[in-house]
Amino acid sequence: MIKEVWNPRNGIKLEKNAKKAVFSEENTLILAGPGAGKTEMLAQRASYLLETGKCQNPYRILAISFKRDAASNLKERVKERTEKKNNIRLDSITFDSFSKRLVDQFIMAIPLKWRPPKGYTIEDSEIKETIYKNIEKPVYKYSRTTINNFFDKIKKPTLEEEPDGVWQLSLKGTENLKPNLTFKMINQLAIFLLQTNPNIKRLIQNAYPFVFLDEFQDTTALQYELITECFKDTTTVITAVGDTKQRIMGWAGALKTIFKDFKRDFSANELSLKMNHRSAPALVKLQESVCFLLEEGIENIRTSEKWGKEDGEIKLFKSTSEENEAQLVGDDILKRLSKGLRPEDIVILCKQKPDVYTKCLKNYLEEKDVQIRVEDPYQSLLKEPVVDLILKTISAADNTLESKEWQEYIDIVCKIKQITTSENDRQFGECLKSLNLFLKSFKKKLTGALDSEQVKKIKNEIMSYFKTESIQEAFPEYRNKSYLDRQLENFCDLIIKTKDNATNWQDIIDNFKGKNTISIMTIHKSKGLEYEAVYFVGLEDQAFWNFKKQRDEDIRAFFVAISRAKRILACTFCQKRNIDKVKRRHDEIRELYKLLDDNAEFICD
Repeated sequence: MIKEVWNPRNGIKLEKNAKKAVFSEENTLILAGPGAGKTEMLAQRASYLLETGKCQNPYRILAISFKRDAASNLKERVKERTEKKNNIRLDSITFDSFSKRLVDQFIMAIPLKWRPPKGYTIEDSEIKETIYKNIEKPVYKYSRTTINNFFDKIKKPTLEEEPDGVWQLSLKGTENLKPNLTFKMINQLAIFLLQTNPNIKRLIQNAYPFVFLDEFQDTTALQYELITECFKDTTTVITAVGDTKQRIMGWAGALKTIFKDFKRDFSANELSLKMNHRSAPALVKLQESVCFLLEEGIENIRTSEKWGKEDGEIKLFKSTSEENEAQLVGDDILKRLSKGLRPEDIVILCKQKPDVYTKCLKNYLEEKDVQIRVEDPYQSLLKEPVVDLILKTISAADNTLESKEWQEYIDIVCKIKQITTSENDRQFGECLKSLNLFLKSFKKKLTGALDSEQVKKIKNEIMSYFKTESIQEAFPEYRNKSYLDRQLENFCDLIIKTKDNATNWQDIIDNFKGKNTISIMTIHKSKGLEYEAVYFVGLEDQAFWNFKKQRDEDIRAFFVAISRAKRILACTFCQKRNIDKVKRRHDEIRELYKLLDDNAEFICD
């Protein structure tokens, strides 16, 4: 297919600069604000490159995202927009996965003194603590943060130097200590591998003529070093997408100068996407006002044609107590639910401590029979491949797995069984026959009262069929057996907690996935998500307790929070919270509060 014949897939209309980005044959930095459709643009670019032969078979596209769910979302979009024979040539992974893939695939090329054994574990907290105590011999109490900081400061591998004590213990272990690496160590080893093996570097460059970098504003110095080591001064075309206004990972080492560095190092062009497909006009106006506080004004951001000029609601709830706040906000939510808004279209955000800040509100809504939960433990577990496998296996046996999910399930099964999904392949046929027999037998075990023992039996049955070793081989993150065991234990605990009054497995799984449930989470956990209605609880100095020292980062966090909303945004200020009984103020964050003052409808108790 030639460029002139190709059109955006699934009837998607791309704005002018998005089209330029899709067709670009040069390194490009794309500035994309909230709701700009950056994932869609990358999916369309992948479709264009794969289907027009710009990226010919056997060459591949490497898409690197900061978070696992972002990598998964892009992969799914490309699947929906591109034929299977082409979309299998997209590798959509995280930075950590890319580093680990390099180290594992070319482990024998790493100089022996720096080479980890093939069965090394990753981020085992107990082993890290043992190594820390062995090297530092601490006299005083220490925290998990102390240990992490200790590992962050280790030196990089070089040909000239021998591994020091930390590296030596981490790489080789002891009789009683398994080799264990942090993700930063793996990143450093991947860079070292490329530096010392030019042939491997050329192999990677030749395999990937096109690279996508998503959420680029969150890239760390070490991650950027890996990209430059691998692709700088090559013919590989890199498309980096990000937004400085959403850089809220500074605490995790996000490089402040990343956009400037990329443009310099890769001679990259710059394009800006001007559409906000998500938010109503009133909300976009507020977002623009926040940008001006950062001296990052947005020029001519356009909203979707689906909105009227006056669409969008902004409210500020002011209350004298948490109990009053709960009633004000709770009644507003109940009113919207009664008018047809689904619970899963509502999110309650907090700067910190969501379980504390929303305790009264959560209790108030639960008394009204509204399902609501703090999302953090579920978010983490739902991203785990082994949890996905268990849920899909239960649904498949229960005959409630949707057709789209069936194909995903078969792909997972084949990955674990190490079988290619070819219908003419005898092994594939035998695999399906075995799976069907297992599901038929397994279905009988799904009956009866659901208690902790029953859940463990179901989990064990699935793990026994697929074999723990095969799962570990298919998903390298589970080579750390203690990590896998923790996730399985957490799953068993949470599935019991979420069953509520569910009478069948479909309802239990729906509850676990958050269907018909209002989510509560921190701003950081909401990144990349969108909701019809966003309630931000705690627009107060105490919530933004470090505002003086990190003004810009806190303003960016607030920007991320308000830009999750499509149509409805509400913020709350409470004069006295049960957490400390101290009178709450908005003096330090007055510039944020004033924006609400100027744009919101006030509702007081």
